[in-house]
Amino acid sequence: MMIKHLAVLAAALMISSTAAAQTIRRIPLTPSQNPTNADLPFSQAVWAGDTLYVSGWLDPDVKTHTDIKSQAVGILEDMQKFLASQKLTLGDVVMMRVYIGGDPTKDFRGDALEARAGFRQFFGTKDQPNKPACTTVHVPLPAAPRGVLVEIDVPEVVFGRPRGRLTRSDARLGKARIAPFAAVGLAAKTHRSPRYVDRGRQRRLSGGDPTHLAMVGWCCKCGAAPGARPDR
Repeated sequence: MMIKHLAVLAAALMISSTAAAQTIRRIPLTPSQNPTNADLPFSQAVWAGDTLYVSGWLDPDVKTHTDIKSQAVGILEDMQKFLASQKLTLGDVVMMRVYIGGDPTKDFRGDALEARAGFRQFFGTKDQPNKPACTTVHVPLPAAPRGVLVEIDVPEVVFGRPRGRLTRSDARLGKARIAPFAAVGLAAKTHRSPRYVDRGRQRRLSGGDPTHLAMVGWCCKCGAAPGARPDR
């Protein structure tokens, strides 16, 4: 019986891998992010199934926008146009990473507050109440000599993401990776494995990368999914 189950699981994994390979679609760099039309070795974004992975984004108007807040707004306005071309909105963004230029050894809390002031125009508003998970770091930016103060990337934008809290059926199907933001962090606090999560699918989605597991809403220490019911 165990051998039979393993054979079925192996076949399912092969089918899943083949389907995923067939649904990858790469989107070329946009004019705003590659104004010189340089031949760069990466895409602007990549669709993998129903998930869009977006590369780092800069404000296309850094000559006019000379402070962190205005550049953050400029980035999100330009990204918003791009997402619209993919039939998505900023409300579909699951995770956002923010890189603020400067000396990483110095206190940059004021810089982070400036960036957040810009984000508040797009997230957690009456018209767009969803808030993404977010990481903000202070780093030397390669484009700093051009006046760039902020760069933002969006590791995951999910098409058709549920708008409510994660349900048991969602967790049973392994959908915790697209859980709404209200559920994020539950597993990290409990560090207990959920009863209903398909652990095999979780590993396939992440490629076994613990960093990616954390970004998509899984506990990187135990593989627990936020919002899922833990074992008793």
